[in-house]
Amino acid sequence: MYLWLKLLAFGFAFLDTEVFVTGQSPTPSPTGVSSVQTPHLPTHADSQTPSAGTDTQTFSGSAANAKLNPTPGSNAISDVPGERSTASTFPTDPVSPLTTTLSLAHHSSAALPARTSNTTITANTSDAYLNASETTTLSPSGSAVISTTTIATTPSKPTCDEKYANITVDYLYNKETKLFTAKLNVNENVECGNNTCTNNEVHNLTECKNASVSISHNSCTAPDKTLILDVPPGVEKFQLHDCTQVEKADTTICLKWKNIETFTCDTQNITYRFQCGNMIFDNKEIKLENLEPEHEYKCDSEILYNNHKFTNASKIIKTDFGSPGEPQIIFCRSEAAHQGVITWNPPQRSFHNFTLCYIKETEKDCLNLDKNLIKYDLQNLKPYTKYVLSLHAYIIAKVQRNGSAAMCHFTTKSAPPSQVWNMTVSMTSDNSMHVKCRPPRDRNGPHERYHLEVEAGNTLVRNESHKNCDFRVKDLQYSTDYTFKAYFHNGDYPGEPFILHHSTS
Repeated sequence: MYLWLKLLAFGFAFLDTEVFVTGQSPTPSPTGVSSVQTPHLPTHADSQTPSAGTDTQTFSGSAANAKLNPTPGSNAISDVPGERSTASTFPTDPVSPLTTTLSLAHHSSAALPARTSNTTITANTSDAYLNASETTTLSPSGSAVISTTTIATTPSKPTCDEKYANITVDYLYNKETKLFTAKLNVNENVECGNNTCTNNEVHNLTECKNASVSISHNSCTAPDKTLILDVPPGVEKFQLHDCTQVEKADTTICLKWKNIETFTCDTQNITYRFQCGNMIFDNKEIKLENLEPEHEYKCDSEILYNNHKFTNASKIIKTDFGSPGEPQIIFCRSEAAHQGVITWNPPQRSFHNFTLCYIKETEKDCLNLDKNLIKYDLQNLKPYTKYVLSLHAYIIAKVQRNGSAAMCHFTTKSAPPSQVWNMTVSMTSDNSMHVKCRPPRDRNGPHERYHLEVEAGNTLVRNESHKNCDFRVKDLQYSTDYTFKAYFHNGDYPGEPFILHHSTS
């Protein structure tokens, strides 16, 4: 008698409840499956009513062409008033979370007692489980009242292998025990199936050995994440070395990781990283150039083994003192034949002292001057000599650095020349003489002229001037004593004469 009620409850699970509420046409299935009209279900009243007055109930709705199979172990349907049957559980398309009351017109004049059928349907969606519960009540007037309640349940969990697929690890080294601790970078406290985890840390790991860790958590399901810990070499086997050349330490920084002990780990799995300011380098050694002297630079570095960091170091390096600037020469000049003077302003950068060099011809003399001096008097210079002066500041740091030199030059004033030498007087005839001499060692003036004075007693009888010291004196008195005086004149001063005596025959 109530078989149609049970079939109605099962068929309702496939109907679009929105059609019953709004009366709209069903929406085409997104998968392209056409709607199927639910056929007329004969009732117990139909068998007792002439065919001319048969009550026809047609349901319009949308349902997928799915095969409905009974749940294994379910009870057979019996025509017992008030019987409750448990519906099969099956997957469907997502169910709209609606509670709908449907009133179906029943034109049979026969009065039927109220009958109730309960149906529970569970739909599994992509992100949650939805339980749809339907209750169908047949009123005495013949109307069927169906109530549907949909309840969302807990979303499905990912597997632990998926959830922790990209887990990262940091290694912490204990210098006393020479063992590592692997810190698992996760947000929750996980469990380790074959190792002891404490606060997401795996302890007592030996360098260059592998350890397998099975990671699980109540927020994910099997299978667990299997993490292979490839333990890096000991930290003390690496040292960050300053490889800067002292000659370039004022503008250059060089840092290099050095292996100071051997280990069995694969060196190809070791990578290095430096960051100095906004510059990043993936090298074992870095060199920074064109830096400012007397400036501090910070460089952070780390070593990774199989892309897992296991040690790091930071260095704050101050570049060395740079070369001092160039002093500014105010003037340099000759004060006398043996004296000169130079004055200057000091450079702006740090320096310790000055070096003053003066060069004459191929000779060079240098002396250190106190940093507080701004003037220096040069003594014992050579007359009428060009001097080139060089003044630079210097600083003693990792090495001595000399600043740029300021240059100037001057020529000392004239002075009397030195005496001619190797003078000779020889007779060429009874009353003729030949006088010769060698040039003075120091001319001390701009010009070059040789003079010869010949005296007889206190009387000057000859005064000749030649470019060379080579004189032929003729027509002298016979048997007379003569004094010959030869000297050099530089255009400003005469030199001391060289004197010889000789007599004619």
